[in-house]
Amino acid sequence: MPDTPDFYEYLPGSDRYSLSDMGELAVRLGSLSTYDRRGEVIWQDRIEKGLAPYVITSYGTGGGYRIVTNHVTLGSYALEMIAGTDTGSLSWLVKYFAAAALYRIGIEVSLSFPVDCQYVYLWLSRFTGTKRYTARLAIYPTTGDIKITDKTGAIITLGTIGGMVSVYGMYHFAKLVADFNTNKYVRVLVDHYEYKLTAYDLIETTDTGNPQSRVELILGGRAGYNDNIELGHMILTSNEP
Repeated sequence: MPDTPDFYEYLPGSDRYSLSDMGELAVRLGSLSTYDRRGEVIWQDRIEKGLAPYVITSYGTGGGYRIVTNHVTLGSYALEMIAGTDTGSLSWLVKYFAAAALYRIGIEVSLSFPVDCQYVYLWLSRFTGTKRYTARLAIYPTTGDIKITDKTGAIITLGTIGGMVSVYGMYHFAKLVADFNTNKYVRVLVDHYEYKLTAYDLIETTDTGNPQSRVELILGGRAGYNDNIELGHMILTSNEP
């Protein structure tokens, strides 16, 4: 501002103008709440600082990952995950968090599907030191089938929303919420579809690893193809209602 001195950063702050439009404020500040506005944001990434926060593994010939700029959501970059043509045909991204007392946890991602692929899994897990509790969401972009897996191992189809593959760089949004106090699913959102899932128990397995929380995004490609998806952002939330 014209009346602000050079040493303004050391002065007490003050309100110069009122702003009643919170949407405008969100645009100016770069809102973290891009899709589902419930919960409290505790971590977010728009792939603008590289891939240091993640462990990424690919399986099969030609599999891998790279930063791209041609199709993005909010930021300047996206992560392209590429599945190999054989030997598993997977690309696997993992993000680790400390096992804090976070109650209901949500993980939100934006995904673009420029070509067909077999499936995309979004897993949210908590390790206690003796057990692993996992919420598993499966998205099948070609048909738009949305599925989860419950404690018994049953695969439950929540709905079919239609084809999600688009060559135009259109991003779809998905959010998976789990309650690690009761070890139950809470809800799944995919685009404008919402599924309430509090009747379903999380998958429970024995695991003696260190206590931690973990997010996993897995691309399953078709044999003979280097299928790929693009990740635009990832947001971790806590205290979900």
